[in-house]
Amino acid sequence: MSNALPLVVDLDGTLTPTDTLLESILQLLRRSPWDVFALPLWLLRGRAFFKATIAERCAFSAELLPLREGLLEHLRVQKSLGRRLVLATAADRRIADAVATRLGLFDQVLASEHGVNLKGRHKLAAIQAQVGADFTYAGDSAADLPIWKAARSVIVVDASPAVSREASAGNPVELVIEPAPFTPRLWVRQLRVHQWAKNILLFVPLLTSFAFADLVRVAHSALAFAAFSLAASATYVFNDLWDLDSDRAHPRKKNR
Repeated sequence: MSNALPLVVDLDGTLTPTDTLLESILQLLRRSPWDVFALPLWLLRGRAFFKATIAERCAFSAELLPLREGLLEHLRVQKSLGRRLVLATAADRRIADAVATRLGLFDQVLASEHGVNLKGRHKLAAIQAQVGADFTYAGDSAADLPIWKAARSVIVVDASPAVSREASAGNPVELVIEPAPFTPRLWVRQLRVHQWAKNILLFVPLLTSFAFADLVRVAHSALAFAAFSLAASATYVFNDLWDLDSDRAHPRKKNR
């Protein structure tokens, strides 16, 4: 297997199901909420500068970052067989190095740095310059299509059916990791729909005033119920995002 094509792996959405930039922004705002007003100014200076500034200020930790176990197991097997593994990501160099250090699998790391946002054609150019023209690429999104087309074989991770078809057109497919099936139950749990029952109290005035025949008042109460319920769900989602790191370290909450 030591003669196998180098395996180049994307990070966000591929090796991890999350987006390290968004997670870094959340970490930054938890430490320094007023930086929310600086974010647009940093972005005006380019995405590479934006990512570098956030990575420098947020103290990102890769230890609790969720990983795709199916892909990770494949990488471990390939590494044990002597295959060259390369992490290539549009994330900032500090983020990429932190992930690579945690895993101890990658022979090389390519990432955004020196004002270059390593995405799309920039990533392809870096791969061809540093790895060569012959490589296998693992990606997840439409942004990876130019790299898949240049690769000798592909690994498709959690991609939409259209992207998956285009990525594998004309290329040998080494591995496909299908998207997790959509389950409404997960959204019901995430939005805490059972908590909406508390808002039934909004209908009490209709009951006490015997106004259930007044369709206008019923409609107003229904709209209020929907507004209060959605606001409560939004608060739960925001709180989950805000407490993401601590929840991942929690013995029970990490499985939510």
